[in-house]
Amino acid sequence: IRFTKLYPKRKTIHFNISKEIYYLYNMTEQQIQAKRIKQLESAGYYVIKLIKTNKNGIPDVIAIPHGADVIFSEIKKPNGKVSKLQEYRLKELEDYGFTVEVYRGEKR
Repeated sequence: IRFTKLYPKRKTIHFNISKEIYYLYNMTEQQIQAKRIKQLESAGYYVIKLIKTNKNGIPDVIAIPHGADVIFSEIKKPNGKVSKLQEYRLKELEDYGFTVEVYRGEKR
């Protein structure tokens, strides 16, 4: 793809870029993120898109290889109930080879 950039004082610069680069520059960050998540999942990673974390500056996406030594901890009050969706996710993570727990404040 050929581009023309006009600069002040009538300078004109022509340059060529690949179609892939052109499309990437015209995608939103969310579209690029969705593309990367799809690539990582296709490669066998368990992918998590983070919305809000307890640490500023953490990257947007975590990709964890199958069987990695990771603990997923669902935090509940002693009488708190795990939702059906949370049960599903815990089972999904366990089936993927990760350690999961429902932590209710007891000593470990």
